[in-house]
Amino acid sequence: MDWNRVVFTDERFFHMKQVIRRVWKKRGEQYYVSTIKHPVKVHVWGCFSQYGFGKLVLFKHTLNSKFMCTIYKNGLLPSTKKWFGNNASHWKLLEDNDPKHTSKMCKRFKVDNGIQSLAWPSQSPDCNPIENVWSLLKLKINKQPRTSTKNFIRRIKKDDIVPTYGAYCKIDKCHFCKTQLKYLGHIVSKEGIHPDPDKLNAVREYPVPAKLKAVRTFLGLSSYYRRFIKSYATIAEPLIALTRHSDLKS
Repeated sequence: MDWNRVVFTDERFFHMKQVIRRVWKKRGEQYYVSTIKHPVKVHVWGCFSQYGFGKLVLFKHTLNSKFMCTIYKNGLLPSTKKWFGNNASHWKLLEDNDPKHTSKMCKRFKVDNGIQSLAWPSQSPDCNPIENVWSLLKLKINKQPRTSTKNFIRRIKKDDIVPTYGAYCKIDKCHFCKTQLKYLGHIVSKEGIHPDPDKLNAVREYPVPAKLKAVRTFLGLSSYYRRFIKSYATIAEPLIALTRHSDLKS
């Protein structure tokens, strides 16, 4: 499975007014604050892939199968065309198992447009990385006053989480859902963290140090993997002792 060709999508709504109100009060004291029980909310549909963020679709009414097809047409397809071209076989769609996504109308639209959906387990929203995007967007828009519905919608449309949170990436270094990856000289996988074999070869092939500076360099290089070497301090003690006594020339 090539996760670099997966398009992640999701919907989320944002309240114009905060529903939760907190106040200071003494123990046993009753305090009531007027709160809107059903505040105005704006629904947002979004998508992204390794190539960046796609179109945002904002709407206030309840999402149904018919409008979901409209979102596919006006939001999803223009974004994927920019990333992968006109051929829908070059990418796969990842969305949750919401009844709207699995309805007959939406299934027919995806079949007619050659959209391939990726099978996904139910009740697994946290597996979709777009959930993190909503969290960042919510944090940002909550910092701004919301005077009207129009201003609130305009705020969501103009918000760009990229420069604010540093959410940018270098495309040639982006790989989604890898079973393992190299990071800072280590291999990280479901089995745990292990030293990178290429880096270990560099330690093994390091020339025999003839000067004090070279000994210190080798100790610094080898100690990077000390967590994987049992009794490292005992093994390295003879070399460490050399650095305490300047028997070698610097």
